[in-house]
Amino acid sequence: MAISRRGFIKAMGCCAAGAGLGTPTFSAAGQGAQTDKKFIFINLKGGCDFLNVLIPHFESNYTALRPGLAIPAPGASNGMHANIDIEAIDLGSFGSNFDGAGSRKFNLHPVMHNLKQLIDEGSVRMVHAASHSPVANRSHFEMQDLLEMAMREQSAQREGYMNRLLDEVNSASNLPGLAISNNTALPLALRGSNDGTGVLLPPHSIPNAANIFETLGSLYQDDPFLTEALQGIDDLSRSMENTMEDHPDFDWDGVLAANFQQQCELAGIFLGLSPELAPMSVYIAQQGYDTHANQEIGNINQIERGRLRRLLRALDEGIGSLVSILKGINVGGGKTMYDNTLIFIVSEFGRSVVQNTDNGCDHGYGGGAILLNGTNGSVGTGYIQTVWPGMADHQLTNNDLMATIDIWHDVLGPAVQDHFSDDLTELTDAQLRTIFPALDESFSSIL
Repeated sequence: MAISRRGFIKAMGCCAAGAGLGTPTFSAAGQGAQTDKKFIFINLKGGCDFLNVLIPHFESNYTALRPGLAIPAPGASNGMHANIDIEAIDLGSFGSNFDGAGSRKFNLHPVMHNLKQLIDEGSVRMVHAASHSPVANRSHFEMQDLLEMAMREQSAQREGYMNRLLDEVNSASNLPGLAISNNTALPLALRGSNDGTGVLLPPHSIPNAANIFETLGSLYQDDPFLTEALQGIDDLSRSMENTMEDHPDFDWDGVLAANFQQQCELAGIFLGLSPELAPMSVYIAQQGYDTHANQEIGNINQIERGRLRRLLRALDEGIGSLVSILKGINVGGGKTMYDNTLIFIVSEFGRSVVQNTDNGCDHGYGGGAILLNGTNGSVGTGYIQTVWPGMADHQLTNNDLMATIDIWHDVLGPAVQDHFSDDLTELTDAQLRTIFPALDESFSSIL
């Protein structure tokens, strides 16, 4: 017998209570017409070296200042190592599709094949030389807080921008937000007036979490797509649980990094639920980007030991799995859930242009971001957003790439407004400034 919607919500309550979070509440925020649009925030924690993600091979200092970290340009090895992804991926016309490009062209880290395919489809915007802060603060904790609150300065309010988004958007869902995280507390991005949002840890790692899969399996037993996907997630999570039981000293953070794909698949599955059950927004974190040492390994026989390489491969596989699931969910009108979903990927800061003595990079300033939205979506994609500051010695400050793009003013604010505004609903400028308080303060005026 199929379990009722009330039974599903009860199971979600068991999950949150098992994490010590109390029973969640489920309420739709906002007024007026409801939206079926979705938002996913993927937080790359630690400070991602975006210079090795979207690579400026046209800058001579890229290789001169990081001789042990620089990724070879496309064609540099004359095809000798094509089978091990050593050369950067040629982005074709996309790589030079930015203001003032001229003959300059960016390339992509060699392991990011799924992202390259989405770029070729026209559903990706990459952002470079960007920051959410007008000052080069190198504290992980402070910059993570400011990122998740969308504020310029620390605040006692401790309310996240995703929570404020839930307040301003009238979603059709009774489950406003969802965090897929190894933490036992709600991420700051989702904290605030909607603190009842359910929190999911990796399945089977907390009491009663298995109930979710039993409930979902009963609810969607006639849907072969979701049934197969749920079984795959269930099998992976049980494997993780067995590994932890057999090895008490197991590196849990390492498991999460290695199974980031699982977290992304779980997000896709929940967005595929019926409109009243699917969350409006999802938070996912990928740990490990603080690559002070062994960021990239130049030795061909040990290249897969590079920390950034492994992280970006996991990110790429997670993106590929997530988008594949979203594309398989038909929302009507010739659109899929990928068209209805804005995916925002960013880190708290970038890394130094100059490599250190441990074959890594220390904390830096200018970083980057990635936006994904299906080709029938409303968010501008298909180009690189940057005002490139240059990497010549005189263009660097304290060995940092300068930030010329404001994440809030130039990237996420306009993207969220476009995404959640259509013929039936409109996200006003006033609402946008409520969601992102940083919009009330100019980025350039406090540089």
